[in-house]
Amino acid sequence: MTRQPRVGAYEWCEQTNGRLSRSEKFELVRMLIRSQLGNLLEKLAYNSGILRDRLSRIDINTIQVPDSEIALEAELLAKNSCTAALLNHSYRTYFWGSLLGQAGLLQPDAELLFMESKRSC
Repeated sequence: MTRQPRVGAYEWCEQTNGRLSRSEKFELVRMLIRSQLGNLLEKLAYNSGILRDRLSRIDINTIQVPDSEIALEAELLAKNSCTAALLNHSYRTYFWGSLLGQAGLLQPDAELLFMESKRSC
């Protein structure tokens, strides 16, 4: 059984000329509905005070960049191979993930999150 290329990938575009199949359209609509529902639930949680309480616990000053040997190597590699814009984006990604963790919306492993944020370089 061959694996279908991901929608939007180069191989998918080559095979389909960029046209979505019926099942791909349904999948896209399902994903959009799920996303909208999630946004609605988050808005309800915030308005009810549930999320607001979590957000009040956030303190950006408590976020620390991992300083293990492997994290430092990943950071050095990113600094040497990324554009400044992409490197800054990777730091923002790490800090946003950490903030979501403080709010209880994610439970990231700080070192893994930091290393993954540098992987895009």
